[in-house]
Amino acid sequence: MELVLPQNYVEIEQEEMMYLDGGWSTKQVLKNLTGLAAVAGMAGTANFIKNVIKNNPGIGFWSLVAKTGTSAKAAFILLPSWAKVGTLGLGAAVIFALGTRDIF
Repeated sequence: MELVLPQNYVEIEQEEMMYLDGGWSTKQVLKNLTGLAAVAGMAGTANFIKNVIKNNPGIGFWSLVAKTGTSAKAAFILLPSWAKVGTLGLGAAVIFALGTRDIF
């Protein structure tokens, strides 16, 4: 049986193929760190919401959304300026990475 390749294929050397197959990558490290930050942020948010529900039995969904948003806004306002900039930057980076990267 003969191997049939497309007319416009490019033949590469074995060394290049070995490089393409894997190895350590700064880009992969950054992707994984972004993924870990996203997981940590989601875990913190989930823990906060769990505590709001625990302390307010029978709370409705929209009341939970309002209470969570109000508490998050109050906590954000109390941050120093540098932490606000960092929080917004990290949040934007995490959302961008989650939407455009294959993290995990």
